[in-house]
Amino acid sequence: MIDSLIVVGIALFTSVLSEGIVWWTTYRTTRYKGMKAALEAGAKKLEKLKHDSQFVNDQKALKRIEKEENRLKEAHKELQGCKSKSTLVVAVLMIVIMTTLNRKYAGYVVATLPFEPFSLIRGVSHRGIEGDDFTQCSFIFLYILSTMSIRGSFQKLCGFTTSRTVEEFTTQQIGKKFDLDSKMK
Repeated sequence: MIDSLIVVGIALFTSVLSEGIVWWTTYRTTRYKGMKAALEAGAKKLEKLKHDSQFVNDQKALKRIEKEENRLKEAHKELQGCKSKSTLVVAVLMIVIMTTLNRKYAGYVVATLPFEPFSLIRGVSHRGIEGDDFTQCSFIFLYILSTMSIRGSFQKLCGFTTSRTVEEFTTQQIGKKFDLDSKMK
């Protein structure tokens, strides 16, 4: 139990540290704040254009929507590019921390799962642990799960994420890209 809490504590610390690095290098800059505000405003404008165009079947309205979508795609790319340097630094930091701690906890059971994971996950959850009890959990599995949940929650709590409107637009664009890819085959 204590080992599990230590791993979750390490995940909490590394998540806060990594978000602190990203905040210091990116989120606090006026450039990032301006790009994020422009993206938010553009997403709201696009949503309004789409809502208004439902009632009118006009080619000009469709062209405005397409133009706004293209502008938002470029703005989103620019925003992601702004974050890329700090994301790279955080990725290297996380790799160093994970490999260091994975060596320390190699072959050590840090938790017991209340279920037996399916085969795809079993390789990670039981990594480095000897024996056939697949409910035993390795450091790396608990650390990854903890980091993913803590970091996402911390980003939302601190307001580092974009609005739902922007997230929906991004999801739609990804869906359109995959639709086009599947139609080309």
